[in-house]
Amino acid sequence: MKKVSMAVARARFPEVVKAVEGGETVVVGRYGHPVAVIVSFERFEQMEEDLDDLKAMLRSLSEGKRDPGPTLAEYFAEQQQSRTG
Repeated sequence: MKKVSMAVARARFPEVVKAVEGGETVVVGRYGHPVAVIVSFERFEQMEEDLDDLKAMLRSLSEGKRDPGPTLAEYFAEQQQSRTG
């Protein structure tokens, strides 16, 4: 994870985008505090899918279904394995 100031992100935006395209996550700070995170569109889509899956798991649990599917640990291990090949 790379951290840059707002000024650096603005001045070197093409470089920041290139780093993000290469898989880097960039945290942008202002006055020493993180204010934004830049990730690739692919990673953003993965995060949205993960969120949708987690919401479905929580909905299933709240509805009292007996078999909500994999545990969170199993789910995250499965996701990690599918991302690394």
